[in-house]
Amino acid sequence: MAELLSEQQWSEYERLGYMDGRTRNTLTGDRFPIVIGEPGAAWPFLQSVREENRSLRESAAEAERYAMSLAEHAGRLEQMRSETEQYAKALEVELSGVRAAAPPGDTQP
Repeated sequence: MAELLSEQQWSEYERLGYMDGRTRNTLTGDRFPIVIGEPGAAWPFLQSVREENRSLRESAAEAERYAMSLAEHAGRLEQMRSETEQYAKALEVELSGVRAAAPPGDTQP
């Protein structure tokens, strides 16, 4: 394993902008591997970002479940409409048969 850097080497290292354990990935907030020293404290805002992310994922999952239930309900309504339409057509056929069988002067349906 490499020896520890002197204070002067460390200053030069930081000046050049190398990443180490105190540097975080801006996308995930995770730390990069530690080169020297102790890890720093966690960024306080990351907890709220992660909580918001979790909350948004739960909301999206709930919205998806709701959308699927609406699609299922729409399918049931379409089936009911189709059955009602078939029943209405059957009644029309029955009514036309009753009218055809009625005597010509009868005005009742």
